Amino acid sequence: MKLAWSNFVNALDRAEESSKLRIRCKNNARVMRLLMLVFAFFSLVACVQLKEFHHIERVAEPGSNSPGAATIYVLRENDSAVSAWSTQVKLDDASQGWLRCGTFMSFNVSPGHHVVQIQFPPLATMMRPLAVGADFEADKTYYFIFASNAKMGYPMMEFYNGFGLLRPEYAKALLTTYHERH
Repeated sequence: MKLAWSNFVNALDRAEESSKLRIRCKNNARVMRLLMLVFAFFSLVACVQLKEFHHIERVAEPGSNSPGAATIYVLRENDSAVSAWSTQVKLDDASQGWLRCGTFMSFNVSPGHHVVQIQFPPLATMMRPLAVGADFEADKTYYFIFASNAKMGYPMMEFYNGFGLLRPEYAKALLTTYHERH
């Protein structure tokens, strides 16, 4: 009888250990699933939406701030939809600075193919970075504008972003009302 009781107690202990192991495995699986979802979410958010522009010399202005280089102006529209966040401007993945609503910056680039990118802080919004790739010519000036808008509705709010090229005459009119960021 003592042996049977001992076997019974040992069997209960093994069952309890097995149950604890299963619970630990379930918890680990849940954590792994959660980590995979978070990774997938940030992978999708981080995807850059690249638009290639061709023949942008048609809307380029002759002249540049630096001889032998192209000058690029990036303006941020005076929008209220996402005005709480600054946007980072990058050239070929190198930061050029941050823009707030109603501001602009300019920088010079060597002639050739470059990618200009606009990006919100990754954890502040779920907006994907926008990028424009183009061939820039020496001794010309190019104007880009970033604009965003929000559409309120049930059951959610949607954001729309745009990043495009401006004609020089329109860009110059806007620059008189915008503040330069250094």
